[in-house]
Amino acid sequence: MSDFPRLSKLETILLVGIFVAFFIVPYLPKEVLILTDLFLVRLVLLLALTCVVYMNPILAIAGFVLLALLFIERNKVKFQQLSSTLAQQDPEVPSEAVASIETPATAPEQPPFDMPEESSIPFMPSSDSGENDFRPVAPSMDQKQPLPTETVDGSDKAIHQLFEWVNPIHT
Repeated sequence: MSDFPRLSKLETILLVGIFVAFFIVPYLPKEVLILTDLFLVRLVLLLALTCVVYMNPILAIAGFVLLALLFIERNKVKFQQLSSTLAQQDPEVPSEAVASIETPATAPEQPPFDMPEESSIPFMPSSDSGENDFRPVAPSMDQKQPLPTETVDGSDKAIHQLFEWVNPIHT
């Protein structure tokens, strides 16, 4: 047999219902689609999707696609309403929001900024800018020591010493 989950009678009925609802959603009236803006309706839809996810993965995918289609249709209706509102508006007369932006705000007068003199902002080092010589503050903190595997007389001895450390049984 396959690992494909079997559907019970209830799950089959729900899958057929989701399938039918998938074709009904585009024909729902706009008032029903706008109801999805309400928090309570969104909560009910989320709980229904959670129940369907708990039941079966096939139902979960179908329920998620149905919920996505529902919100896509809602956005389409809202966009059509906005487009019709904008089409009815006279483009020569700005809206109140645009008119308030176009009038200058009554802000207090700001004093002019003080401009620095050109000589006080050079970008190149000069004689009065200090020294560029580096002097160590304290003796070096370098406490590194050579590893014991590193020898002066060659690497053969170091390799054998490393082998003895790694495999103490063979010595």
